[in-house]
Amino acid sequence: MQQLRQGRRGSNDFPDHVSVSCATASACMVTWGADFEGIARWWSGHFWTAPAFAGPEPRQRSILGVSCTSATSCTAAGSSDSPAGFGPLAESWNGAAWSVSGARGPAVGTGAFDAISCTSATTCTAVGSNARIESVPFAEARG
Repeated sequence: MQQLRQGRRGSNDFPDHVSVSCATASACMVTWGADFEGIARWWSGHFWTAPAFAGPEPRQRSILGVSCTSATSCTAAGSSDSPAGFGPLAESWNGAAWSVSGARGPAVGTGAFDAISCTSATTCTAVGSNARIESVPFAEARG
């Protein structure tokens, strides 16, 4: 397998979180990041590409988990900090580009997703924490 390269030096030299999901031997997504900078790399079976995450700018994002069910379906989960506020984030990969998905947070307080698992292109469960009072686990499912 070709070596995965970041492409530049900076805050991601020592990532806080790394996640990988492969739907097949030629369909793998790797995500990592540090200091609210999320990075993704897609393995096509021959080479790595660097698809940029979506969302309004300026947006700082932490991507803490990724789950792929096919070459045209991955969902990444984490958190974002934008002018609209801090909260959970989910983004979907369609084989060509990322787009922001609906991600409901906990009923009270701010939340961040820590991991995600998808059983189909439209059914995922993300888990995380609500840090308003203390770290309280919560789960989020979308279908």
